[in-house]
Formats: sequence, C-alpha cells, structure tokens
Amino acid sequence: MQETTYAGSDEKLKEKIRTTEALCDEIMEENEGLKAEVKDLQQEIEEMQDQYREEEIEEFRELQRELEQNAKNCRVLQFKLRKAERMKEQTETEKFQMQTKLNDLLANSSDTTIVSLRSDSARIKELESELRIAKEVSVRLHNELEQTEEKRYKLEDEVFYLKEKIREMQTQNKWREARNKTDNAVKRLSAELATSAPIIPDGEMSKELRDALEREIDSREQLRFAEEDLKRTQLRLQDVENENEVLMKKLSKSAKLRPPMVRSARILELETDYTKRAAETGVLSAGGEFKMTPEMERDMSKMIATISDLERKNLELNMQLKNTESKNFSYASSNASSNELRTEQEKRRVIEAELTELKQTMLKTDNQKLISLATKVSNIGLTSHVFTYVQVLQIEQLNSQLSMSNDRCTTLHKRMAKEGDTVKYMVRDIS
Repeated sequence: MQETTYAGSDEKLKEKIRTTEALCDEIMEENEGLKAEVKDLQQEIEEMQDQYREEEIEEFRELQRELEQNAKNCRVLQFKLRKAERMKEQTETEKFQMQTKLNDLLANSSDTTIVSLRSDSARIKELESELRIAKEVSVRLHNELEQTEEKRYKLEDEVFYLKEKIREMQTQNKWREARNKTDNAVKRLSAELATSAPIIPDGEMSKELRDALEREIDSREQLRFAEEDLKRTQLRLQDVENENEVLMKKLSKSAKLRPPMVRSARILELETDYTKRAAETGVLSAGGEFKMTPEMERDMSKMIATISDLERKNLELNMQLKNTESKNFSYASSNASSNELRTEQEKRRVIEAELTELKQTMLKTDNQKLISLATKVSNIGLTSHVFTYVQVLQIEQLNSQLSMSNDRCTTLHKRMAKEGDTVKYMVRDIS
C-alpha cells in the first residue's frame, strides 16, 4: 500500500513538474517577446530623440543665423543713423550760419533789398520744387528702364534656351533617321545573306560573319556620327560668336542710351577688374572690342588641320571597311577557326563601346556652363568688355573639347587600322 501511494504521489509530482515546466516555458517565451518589444520601443524612442535633437539643432542654427543677420542689419542701421546725425548737425550749423548772415544783411539793407531777397527766396523755393519733381521723374524713369532691361534679359535667356532645345531636337531627329537607315541597311544585308544562304554553309560560321558585318556597319555609322558631331560643334562655335556679336551691339546701344546715374558700383567694379586683367594679358584692344591673339589663331589653324586629317582618316577607314566587307564575302565559304573569329568579335565590341563613349562625350558638351555664364552676364548687365571675356572663355572651352574629341578619334582610327590589318592577315591565311 505504501508503495502504491508513493508511486501515485510520484506521478502527481511529475505531472505538476511538467505543468510547471510548460508554464515556465510559456512565461519565458512571453518574457522574450516582451524583451524584444521593449528593445524595439527603446530603439524607436532613441530614434525619436535623435530626430528631436536634430530638429532642435537645426532650429538653433537657424535662430543663430537670423540673430547674426539681425546683428549685421543693426550695425548697418547704426552706421546710417550716425551718418544721418552728422549730416543733420552739419545742416543745422550751416542753417545757423546762414540765418546769422541773413539777419546781418537785413539789418544793414534797405526796403528794396528786402523785397529783392523775398522775391529771390520765392524763386529759390520754386526751383527747389521743380528740381524735386525732376528727380522723382528721373528716378521713376530709371526704375522703368531697369524693369524693361530685366524683361529683355529674361526674353533673351528664353530665346537662347529655346534655340538649344531646337538644336537638341534636331540632333535627336538626325540620330533617329540615322538609326533607321542603319536598321534598314542591316535588314537589307540580312535579306541578302538569306538569299545567298545556299552558297554559304549553315552553322556558327555564317552567324558569326553576319554579326561581324552588322557590327562593322554600326561602327561605320558611328564614325560618321562622330564626324557630324565635330561639324556640329564647329557650327555651335560660330553661332555662339554671332550671338556674342549681336549681344555686344545691343549692350553698346543700351550703354549709350542709359544715363550715367543707372550704373551701379558692382558693374563698375567688374568693369575695372576686367580692364586690369585685359591690360595684363593684352586681350582687349583700345576701343574695347575683342581681338584674336596669335596663340588663339594658331589654335584655330591647328583645329582646322586636325579636322581635315580626321576627315581624311575617316575616308581611309571607310575604304578599308569596304575592302574588309568584300573580303569577308569572298572567304565566307571557307572554314576559319572559331577562336580567331571570337577574338575578332571581342575586339569589335571593344571598339563599338569606345565609339559609343566618344559619341556620348561629344554630345555632352558644356552648353549648360555657357548658358549659365551668359545668363549671369545678362542679369548683371555688364558692358561689352565683360562679354568679350565670356566669349574668350567659351572659345577656350570649345577648343579644349575639340582637342579631346580629336585625340579620342585618332586613337580609335589607329585601332580600326590595326583591326583592318589583322583581318587582312586572316584573309591571307585562310586563302
């Protein structure tokens, strides 16, 4: 009996232990979940504190800036107030002196002099009123003139921006037309290759030759696009020079029509700085017009020579490409090794990538910088001296761009020549 009672009590204790363990596990899980929630809440609280601190720091900095600005304004106002007080004291002393002189004259003069003085004082008051009215009219006219000039500058900026948009749209249309032409040429070649399929054996050789021909056509079209981009940059340079001349004429006319009172101190400072620089470099002439320095003339002659060389090299490369195409058609039926063709394809792909990079670099010119410079000059209202300085900067930038594009074109021409030589050697080996 005792054993049965002990066994029953042991089973009950085991069940209680199991239930307590299950409860402990549940409580532990709940505790871990609560800990995770507490951690998440702590992280959220820390993030909120960081955001609140950042907002407080930003508000504090803004208040500091406002306080500094107010302090500067207070200093300026104090300076103006002191100046006004000094002017007031001077006018009071002058008034007192004039009153003493007038009293002395009145005491010493007769009735006729008194009448003449009164008439003179009335005349002086009339002249002062007329002068005040003339000043107000002149100020109003100057304000209207400045407003009209600002409107004119804005309209010129809009016209320049619209011209740039038109040029971009024209380039995009040309690119699309050329792309359509290349697609048509590729389709025509594919059709010709399809018609000549019974002559050429089927397999990897024919596919690789078709791909090579299509890539050669694309590379030739991209070279032609590069030439067109070079010509387009030259036309842009000429357009910029023409626009500069027109704007210089307009500025000279406005400077002649504008009275001397309108010119601000900022414009005078910029004009003096530019005249000093021009005196050091010798870019400006005696009349303030732009003159080409001998270095710039040499650069222009070099640019023209490089452009002619590039055109000649392009013609040579086109001839080489035509020869390679004819040779590719002639040795299409022969069995060349696939490894050599794959290496040639990889080289062609590298050349195509470099050509696309060249096109992107030539299309991404610094027109935005030139537009910003022109808008700054037009908003400030500089004279013809400053505008000629901007013209010099524009010409230098365009010269640097042309030199970079010419270097890239020469490297690509050399690589294409090497590729043509390798293709010739392959043709000789196969034949």
